[in-house]
Amino acid sequence: MEKEKLFELARKGDPDACNKVGDMYYEGNGVRQDIAKAMEYYLVAEKAGHVEAKYSVGYAYLYGENGETNYARAFECLEYAAQRDHAKANRILGFAYFWGNGVDTDYDESFRYMLRGAELGDADAQAHVAQCYEGEMWGAPGGCRELAKKYYDLALAQNNEHAQWCIGFNYRGGFNGYPQDAQKAFQYFKLAAENGSNKGQFYLGLCYANGEGTPVNWAEAKKWLEIAAENGNYEAAGRLGVLLLGGTAVGLSKENTRRAYELLKEAAEQGDSVASGALEELEESLRSWNATLDTWTTTMLACEQESLGNGAQAVNLYKEAANGNCTQAMAFLGNLYHRGIPGVPKDQNLSVQWLKKGAEAGNKAAQLSLGISYLQGSGVSRNVREAERWLQLAADQGETGAMICLADIYQEDPAKHAKAEFLYKRVIEDGNIPVEDLIGAKCSLGILYGLQERYHLAVPLLNEAAQADNEIAQNMLGHCYFEGCGVPRNVEEAIRWWKQAAANGSAEAREALQQLTPGIQNYQRSQQNKQDSGGCYVATVVYGSYDCPQVWTLRRFRDHRLAETWYGRTFVKMYYAVSPTVVKWFGRSAWFVNLCKPALDRLVANLNSEGVEDTPYDDRRW
Repeated sequence: MEKEKLFELARKGDPDACNKVGDMYYEGNGVRQDIAKAMEYYLVAEKAGHVEAKYSVGYAYLYGENGETNYARAFECLEYAAQRDHAKANRILGFAYFWGNGVDTDYDESFRYMLRGAELGDADAQAHVAQCYEGEMWGAPGGCRELAKKYYDLALAQNNEHAQWCIGFNYRGGFNGYPQDAQKAFQYFKLAAENGSNKGQFYLGLCYANGEGTPVNWAEAKKWLEIAAENGNYEAAGRLGVLLLGGTAVGLSKENTRRAYELLKEAAEQGDSVASGALEELEESLRSWNATLDTWTTTMLACEQESLGNGAQAVNLYKEAANGNCTQAMAFLGNLYHRGIPGVPKDQNLSVQWLKKGAEAGNKAAQLSLGISYLQGSGVSRNVREAERWLQLAADQGETGAMICLADIYQEDPAKHAKAEFLYKRVIEDGNIPVEDLIGAKCSLGILYGLQERYHLAVPLLNEAAQADNEIAQNMLGHCYFEGCGVPRNVEEAIRWWKQAAANGSAEAREALQQLTPGIQNYQRSQQNKQDSGGCYVATVVYGSYDCPQVWTLRRFRDHRLAETWYGRTFVKMYYAVSPTVVKWFGRSAWFVNLCKPALDRLVANLNSEGVEDTPYDDRRW
């Protein structure tokens, strides 16, 4: 029908013509889009009982498309159309009861309308009914799951994007009787995406990003996530923000970082947990680094250049961010000078300068690294007290590496073992630390308990760390089994753990295994049988040899003076009961040697002055 004739009929009040002209204004088809004008024509047709116009008026009032929401009129018109087999009216009423839009949520009533709409051929209703049947939910009767396929097939035959997404989702997760099939999931998501489903577009973007059912393609991932976000999918907006923030495929830039931040905020406000987590992490970095989005980006660009080995470029970018008061850039720059990479030679003085600047500005990473520099005497004079000060400042900010370093320092002083234990436990109880730090802390706490001979506490921690492939824990656990400390003595189990530790690079474990030759084992058995005539454990560790003048002097003192009295023999027996364990746990510590040597030197000098010789000596039985 010609446009002029159609409008003439509409002006005369012809219901069908009024409805068609209303559609023209509603869609902007051949005329300028004007919802108010469309409603004028729809209302004329609706008053005459025109079913399609009744649907259009009901829809407009339900969703306030003309600036006015009127639920009573909406349901009156939609019910009228639905009772006259209008498929869309049935579906819209079904969704109204499903979402509680203008009425209380009622899944039974929702399903009744949806099923009617599906039987009348509405593809969206068919897809929804299929979901209800397969999940036995939302008003669908139980025991009818096989009907889901029927309605999915009906919707798929109409190229329905929601059904396509549902089938893709089932194949992706292996849900509702569908086998897990990434390629089929990808194919259905692609169909749904191309048909306008923002869920299909979102999942298609994920497929390209994760390589699910298709090779990884970052450009396609970005494209589809952007389309889905533009179509209102807030999850896609969040993932796009993460993609832009990481610089993956699109390159890291200040512009992309700013856009990513806005996308993450938008998605987080809509309740997307992934976006909320990423936004929280970014904002925490900005706070703790004293950074803006731009200086944060510059620092990350510097990290990227450093990872590529472009030292000079990395230094320039770090300095740019540091000059903008980004304290993390100062920390990274200090560590870069400490390590050195191509284009940037090691310079411990420059390292300390930048670390001090970052540390004094409150950056915990710089405080940790500066503390280690003082501990190692790298770029500064070694100063344990100064090291402890900076490490404590970092630890107070929750830096687990600083806590572990402090605890390791305290572990070497028995008077500070309680502090060390507290710090190790604090690290272990922190549920948000790297696994490597967690395992290291458990190993160190286990060693601390071993030093205190609290083997019932030491062994479980060492075992846990050893199971996680920590070679230090594996080596110490081998000693526990070999000596029977905290576990029944088991040489085979000791050898098993030492072999694992040795394979992981433990020189101590290799040494232990080398000593376990048959001849050495026989010697150890004979020495075990001698008990009281065992070696001078502590003196041997302090002087580095069982056969040296100082140890010969002490062995003579043991055999010819102490052994002559009952209280002397008692002391020797107690010494040989305790000292092997003391040496095992402390013997490799410099502080232990430094603590014991002055006292032993004085004792040896006094004995020599009293006539005890320091010439070669063979132990005697007593």
